[in-house]
Amino acid sequence: KKKKKKKKKKSACIKENYGRSVLLVILVIIKIRKMASSRFWAGASSSEEEDDSDASESDTQERTVKPANRWATVSDSESSDEGERIVKSAKDRAWEGMRNEVTKIKNSMKINDWTGIQNEFESLNKMIDKAKMLIIKEGGVPRFYIRILTELGDFLLEALKDKEGQKKMSAANGRALNRMKLALRRHNKNYENEINEYRKNPDEDSVDDDSDDSDDSDESDSDESSSDDSSESEDDDDDDDDDDDDDDDDDI
Repeated sequence: KKKKKKKKKKSACIKENYGRSVLLVILVIIKIRKMASSRFWAGASSSEEEDDSDASESDTQERTVKPANRWATVSDSESSDEGERIVKSAKDRAWEGMRNEVTKIKNSMKINDWTGIQNEFESLNKMIDKAKMLIIKEGGVPRFYIRILTELGDFLLEALKDKEGQKKMSAANGRALNRMKLALRRHNKNYENEINEYRKNPDEDSVDDDSDDSDDSDESDSDESSSDDSSESEDDDDDDDDDDDDDDDDDI
């Protein structure tokens, strides 16, 4: 009996010790997991903070670097295109657009298209209105504008005198002619002094004219002279032919 009691006590003690050791092991495991999780989350938060700080720094660097890179690329492209592209001033662009309209008007005058003349004349005057500040800075309208006003006035007078030509015009072209008669007379009153000065010295180069304008006038003069020479040569040939015919008649 004593032995049995001792065995029971020993087994009970063993069980108690085993249960206590198991509990200790479980507690130790829980503590280790807690410590590991706390370290993990602390490391994750710090890494996130570092990532956020790195991202913010990279964003600021990109923001500071982007404009520099943009201007660098622009300067590189400008330097590479220096030989090919020429930067034009506001005056050059405005004057070039006006010259283009003047050439369109002259082309319409060649074919007696008064509808085209009216439309292009209106667009030219719109360009003049837009370039008011430039015109004031330059001391007045460009000389080629006064020239086209003078030429249009003379061309209009010739068209009005040609009654037969007016009868052959279409209805739209005739209406455009009548509108241009009223519009051009009113418009040219504002430039009477400039037109009179131009008529006194039509071939004189003004300070406001650019080299392109003089080149255009030279080309047009050369074309006219060549056409005149060709017409004169044709007339001479016709005269020679008539003389030959007369000689043949005399021989007969």
